[in-house]
Amino acid sequence: MASYSTIAEELDISITTVVECIARAKRLKDPRADRPFRHRKIQIAEKRRREIRRLLNDGYRPREIAKRLGVSKRLVLIRMKEGGNG
Repeated sequence: MASYSTIAEELDISITTVVECIARAKRLKDPRADRPFRHRKIQIAEKRRREIRRLLNDGYRPREIAKRLGVSKRLVLIRMKEGGNG
């Protein structure tokens, strides 16, 4: 479950080669290619969504949430609309 960059570094090959090999293994249904974890950026976005929802439920205003999380007020408003809080 190492990252692509870690695999490439340990095998002394390019990251592109690692990505291509893993993609081929997935196409061939090799169970070693299954990665139970989602992409890091998706994990961060989901964590931010949960945090925005929690702060909204705690009574914080969108501007306060944006400042606290270091995101734009617009993003908070979008997430509010997604969650039906807008």
